[in-house]
Amino acid sequence: MKPHTVENARQMLVMLTSGHSLELAGRAFGISRSTADREVKRLVELLIASNEIDDFVGDERISVERIRQAGPELLEAARRYDGSKAGKKSAPLSASWLEGGISRIRSRSDNANRDVALVCVLLATGAKPIEIAKLEVRDYLDAPGDVRQHSEMRAEVAANGLERPLHFTSRMAIDAIDAYLTERVRRGIGAGRTQRFRGLDPLSKLFLTELGEPFAVTQRGHWDQRETCRLILGTYQTIFRRAGWFGFSAQRARQHVATELYRRGADVGQVGELLGLKSERAVRRLIEQRGSESLEVLTKDIV
Repeated sequence: MKPHTVENARQMLVMLTSGHSLELAGRAFGISRSTADREVKRLVELLIASNEIDDFVGDERISVERIRQAGPELLEAARRYDGSKAGKKSAPLSASWLEGGISRIRSRSDNANRDVALVCVLLATGAKPIEIAKLEVRDYLDAPGDVRQHSEMRAEVAANGLERPLHFTSRMAIDAIDAYLTERVRRGIGAGRTQRFRGLDPLSKLFLTELGEPFAVTQRGHWDQRETCRLILGTYQTIFRRAGWFGFSAQRARQHVATELYRRGADVGQVGELLGLKSERAVRRLIEQRGSESLEVLTKDIV
């Protein structure tokens, strides 16, 4: 989008979220309703592609109703957006980037084991923050205390209400979660009545707040019955800031998982199954944002 078109779309977005119709928004800029609809939705797509917003749209259609529901978040993202990221692909995450960030988290966080585990689960599973907030100890451990490498994202945990596979097969993620759970047992947080599940209550949440409480899941608003967890979203933002990952987001983590799976040979259906995305378009939107390597790098040691 051209700069003036982006600015017009911003202003129309303000009008829409204030309750005005698309017809009125278009008329203010001398364009038709259909053109106004297209330009506003194109701006929303650019905000998604530029990782300016988290947990918005997913596999849902970008509708005027959905835009109005997410009004404050969209307006803040649109205010930050300058168009410089349009059309650019995000660079792939490197091992040094991850290791450096985790090192900074450990030195800057008062709850380092938990915060590192939260990051590793996000990057290893591609789960949404609200889903991670709702995971329980039993989703990660079986009764003897072994890691459930092939678990399930239960329907009551999944953001879309549909059960899907959940794999704990990343060594880094397992080590991080184990360190956090060991600390919890030592501190007696979320303890069970037996030694099963490593002495933890299997129904307690896998991740807890600094006060040892579950991350509160609430409705988004009086007129929006869908669930949200503002506390875990804020916790992740704090963790990313401590890691020095400015501009990083949970959506960028899902993009990384989707791209890495695709690079390893997964098809679009498999990527969608793991991330809980029903539409092929939503999956491709994540994959197509992948970083682009030079031919020199791509052909190095090809045989």
